[in-house]
Amino acid sequence: MSGRNSRLIPAAIGANVFVIMLLLRHHSDVARPILVEQPLRRDRALSAFLEMSLQNVLTPALQQFDAVPALSGLDFFLWETDPKPIYMVNNSHLRWYVTNANEGRLIGIMRHVLTKRESPSTGIVVDMGINDGYIAALGASYGFSVVAVDGQPECVRRFHLANAVNDWHDVRVYNNIVMAEKRAPMKVPNGVCGGGSRYQGENARIIARKGISSAGMVGQTDVAIVALDELVPTETIAFFHLDVEGAELSVLRSAKNLLRSRRIKVLIWEFAPHRWKEQRIAALAETIEFMQHFRCINIQNLAVKMSEDPFADAESTGKVMSTPEEWTAFYELTEKGIKGRNIITDVVCYLN
Repeated sequence: MSGRNSRLIPAAIGANVFVIMLLLRHHSDVARPILVEQPLRRDRALSAFLEMSLQNVLTPALQQFDAVPALSGLDFFLWETDPKPIYMVNNSHLRWYVTNANEGRLIGIMRHVLTKRESPSTGIVVDMGINDGYIAALGASYGFSVVAVDGQPECVRRFHLANAVNDWHDVRVYNNIVMAEKRAPMKVPNGVCGGGSRYQGENARIIARKGISSAGMVGQTDVAIVALDELVPTETIAFFHLDVEGAELSVLRSAKNLLRSRRIKVLIWEFAPHRWKEQRIAALAETIEFMQHFRCINIQNLAVKMSEDPFADAESTGKVMSTPEEWTAFYELTEKGIKGRNIITDVVCYLN
């Protein structure tokens, strides 16, 4: 199977038989039921999924033969991809990874980093704002230790199940909101995993139409605030994917130790300065400060079909940003938008 021709195939497995997924052969010739082997890491992942799924089961009390709402209608997808297939819970974003040009570039760069530049012994993968979890899943499938974080409980619940189903050796999943500012936990709606989340004020806002909903997952969860430096205090990050719907600078603000010690080797982050217009001057200054040790390029300036070295491709374009003047020009250009439409793009950064 080629990573360049990855396909998503509906497995059409309802959650009333989700245990079947735990009996998959895990990409080997012999079926190895995890309910028999019970490796500790899978047991923890499955326990975390069930704990989040069953938190509302007794309100109201279930009647005899009732289905558990939160375990109903969870469809799975099989991503036929290198280095091995990945089983994931269905999400509205999945097809982006085979149809969207920017997502294709992102995955191409990630594959290059994890197979040509780095190894599991030289750094970890961090996926901040996992949503469907495919970036974290791809890192885990290459054998890297992974830190996967999302403020939305539903995204985390679904990824716990993926962690239990797939044969991943070290995946740490956190339901947290990451920022430098210390404050009380934020109330986040249960049951929706979407791409329109906003973490502002006392409560989070999730746009349901931009994501996927789960019946039975009602109410809210108090999600704690943490800094990235707390989640990754000593390790080096080989690949860092950052997409948190406008809160990217807040996350980077919480990673000052990582940035200062140059422990982030490759960073791909969503760049949308129209979201920071109320703090424009400070946002531009922070962008320049945080990126001072990196060379960066707008991912749209890279070819969809990359060569063997996307970083050499970037250098050959003459559009790499590394100085305050280059960042200011890019910031202003992106901020203006195109024909009244806001620009949202990804920026690829690699250490000088």
